[in-house]
Amino acid sequence: MTDKTDLRTRASEFWRRNQILIGHLPVLVALLVGGYIVLRALDSRIGLEGFGDLFGYGLNAVRAALIIFTAWWMKRKIFFDLHSKTELRLFEAREKGDPYAFWLIVQDRVEWLALLVLATWWYTQ
Repeated sequence: MTDKTDLRTRASEFWRRNQILIGHLPVLVALLVGGYIVLRALDSRIGLEGFGDLFGYGLNAVRAALIIFTAWWMKRKIFFDLHSKTELRLFEAREKGDPYAFWLIVQDRVEWLALLVLATWWYTQ
């Protein structure tokens, strides 16, 4: 484990798996605070209520992420989730005129849509 390539590979894998926490989350927090400062500069009556609204937007973004994650998890555990290579082969077969490949793709998209609707309904109850 002291090999340079191995360390580089592990660091790259760590970044790939955690880039949302390492990179995106601080940027979103900075945008949230920046939005509050801009709104406060535009209207001096905005106090903590304005920050509460912005915080609510952040909570809604977390809720949307949970909905998408739940739909993805259910698709992966309950239904057959198409792999990227399989999906590309189905698109190639569709271009060659295979009607079953087209309906498999349609079925996959309908399952995704149904799971997103179900997860949205579940989280908003």
